[in-house]
Amino acid sequence: MSTPPPPSSSSPFAITPAHTPHDLSATAALFTTYASSLPFSLSYQSFPQELASLPGAYSPHNGGQILLARSTKNHFPSNSITNHLPTTLHDHSTTNPITKPNETPEEILGCVALRALSPSAKICEMKRLYVTPSARGMGLGTALALAIIDVAREYGYKRMKLDTLSTMTAARGLYGSLGFVETEAYNETPIAETMFFEKVL
Repeated sequence: MSTPPPPSSSSPFAITPAHTPHDLSATAALFTTYASSLPFSLSYQSFPQELASLPGAYSPHNGGQILLARSTKNHFPSNSITNHLPTTLHDHSTTNPITKPNETPEEILGCVALRALSPSAKICEMKRLYVTPSARGMGLGTALALAIIDVAREYGYKRMKLDTLSTMTAARGLYGSLGFVETEAYNETPIAETMFFEKVL
């Protein structure tokens, strides 16, 4: 897979694949924050097992990918994901779970993931699109979604699916603007407000 192009000098963020143990620690922190923001538990999706096995289904080896958005500015608010990574997922080779010695700290602003749904039918699923509150309003959600759509096309997928809630009007608006249309349910869920969408790639 090709790496997303570097941001312009004026861009406040850069989107890159999650490769290192530090990246996966940041991913786990973002996924956990995302899950905590929902009005229900993700246990029905085996979420604890997903966290414990990252990258798991999101590994490129399994037809998936995780993308992280990183700040290109030297600004780190107190609620930054960089400051709140789970201790159990630290890489103990360094005292900082995101950086290595002599590296500049990064603020992780958001994430999105891709996994295979039906490799034979070339169908994939967008998962875990999340932007931290401090990074909202700069178009990052759209940029992450477009980046993972590009990854899916590179992998040869023909359709992308996702689910969201009927109450998440901003998310539904974003997906509609990107060409997703409502479709039938493709998995079981106990959440009555779940809506399913699909995009031809």
